[in-house]
Amino acid sequence: MASLGAGAKDELHVVEAEAMNYEGSPITVTLATLKMSVQLMVFLDSFEITPPVVLQLKCGSGPVHVSGQHSLAVQEDAESEDEEEEDVKLLSMLGKRSAPGSSNKFPPKKIKLAADEDDEDDDNDFDDEEAEEKAPVKKDQTRMKKTQDLQHQDQKVKNPSKNRKKLKYQRDLVL
Repeated sequence: MASLGAGAKDELHVVEAEAMNYEGSPITVTLATLKMSVQLMVFLDSFEITPPVVLQLKCGSGPVHVSGQHSLAVQEDAESEDEEEEDVKLLSMLGKRSAPGSSNKFPPKKIKLAADEDDEDDDNDFDDEEAEEKAPVKKDQTRMKKTQDLQHQDQKVKNPSKNRKKLKYQRDLVL
């Protein structure tokens, strides 16, 4: 964003940037043309300049304030991509949860499993559910923990980068 300062006169202010183009030759571009009675500020969105850059006030007496953000992107490694895919699979397996405080009139259906060991694990899970029903405080704490874990996983799924890049860091620049 480029904006005129409080003490700026009602005259034309032109802000230019000198940088290198993609071929490496110098290029000069007008970033903003400001006048106190017409346009106090202009947003400088969606453009990139590769350093080094020189900003100068070509016309006018100023003051003119220029601000922006410096963002760096890095390639994401293959391991974190696999972790994201696993998180998505886990979320799809979880399905819908019942609302807290609602009671089921029917016990949950058992799914038939191929191995006997899995049947034993299901029995243990059922015993755990009975123990939770006997101790409502623990049940609420467990439910809160599961909700927090799901919210954390939801954030991971909602914010994947489109081009598989992550921002390493951002800094605000004020010139």
